[in-house]
Amino acid sequence: MLKTVMNFCFFARRKRRNDMKEFKYWDNEFSQQNMALFNSDEISGEIYLKVRSIYRKDLLDKLVTLNKLENKPSMEELYNLVCSNKISIHQLNNFIDAEKKNDLDFYKSNFELIRGELFKVQHYSWGGDQVNSLDKKIVSIIKSNYSYDDIISQIDNQIKSNVERYTLNSWYNNWSSSLTEYLFKKEDRVFPALGKIKSVDFFIDNIPLDLKITFFPQGYLKFKRKTNEVTELKKLGRKYGCSFDIKESDDLIKYQISEQLKNMSNAVALQELNALLKENTDIINDSLSNPSELIHWLYENQGEMRFGSENRLFLILVDRNSLPNSWKLKRDFNLQEKVISDYIIKFKKSSLRNVDFNFKGKRYTSLADCIFILT
Repeated sequence: MLKTVMNFCFFARRKRRNDMKEFKYWDNEFSQQNMALFNSDEISGEIYLKVRSIYRKDLLDKLVTLNKLENKPSMEELYNLVCSNKISIHQLNNFIDAEKKNDLDFYKSNFELIRGELFKVQHYSWGGDQVNSLDKKIVSIIKSNYSYDDIISQIDNQIKSNVERYTLNSWYNNWSSSLTEYLFKKEDRVFPALGKIKSVDFFIDNIPLDLKITFFPQGYLKFKRKTNEVTELKKLGRKYGCSFDIKESDDLIKYQISEQLKNMSNAVALQELNALLKENTDIINDSLSNPSELIHWLYENQGEMRFGSENRLFLILVDRNSLPNSWKLKRDFNLQEKVISDYIIKFKKSSLRNVDFNFKGKRYTSLADCIFILT
């Protein structure tokens, strides 16, 4: 009986190997963003993603030496080596696991140092000048000033501060995100994509996942609200004599009016403000209990330049007392670690929701879930 079972397993494995799809099939589906196909139990899809994740010069050199290969293989050749079992999937996994340890050792050694540096950031404000708008700002200044001295003055007074804010916020996001990824990758069930390929940050139980760290989206609040929050706040501000600059950003106007209303000795004004803000709280609470609509919105409203249909874990940071202060949760790693660890322990494939969404007229299917970091 045991021999029969062993023979069956042998032939099943051999058949599975023989049925593996060619590299060009997976490469085409990957480039077309048909990522749902990688969610099947087809082992060659897993192999493709793992091979792609290590196809980086330093990693490839190590793999070639370790497996005593005569030549450095192309990505397709490496894929075929694994599919034909000349380099076993077990060897590939062991190689990635060893590299994972090196990566984790760096973050384990430097975690507290980096965390301390992140706490030097006192303000988080893009100033409305992210990438394209910063370019437009520079072009506007160039075209409206023919005087050399005026240009120097504009550089000193505007461009430098905008570039500084953009650079500092980007630095803060990069290193806080790296430490958050470390909290995931140090879990035993998490298997990293070493080369940080587009669409996959890590695997949990062989399911490829992309981690997206974000704040609760203001766009979703606007989408769900019955009234326009800023418009209603302006009405409230005018009603109670608040001063605010209509040329400023919506966030600053909200802050100006809300703070003035809170500082008034007027119970009715405060009651009206709280009623207005409660609608946001209700929307957030609804999303905590059932995030499906929020997940669907996040896929359909992502930026075109960074579009992806991959499986996603959305780590959503929410300071319910002050949404603008949610940026501070990016460095609250004590809170993050507990929530992330609990999630991984309880994780199963059914934890992920099927998301069927439309983007630029094309339908996509993905698996996704939300993890909320709340205060």
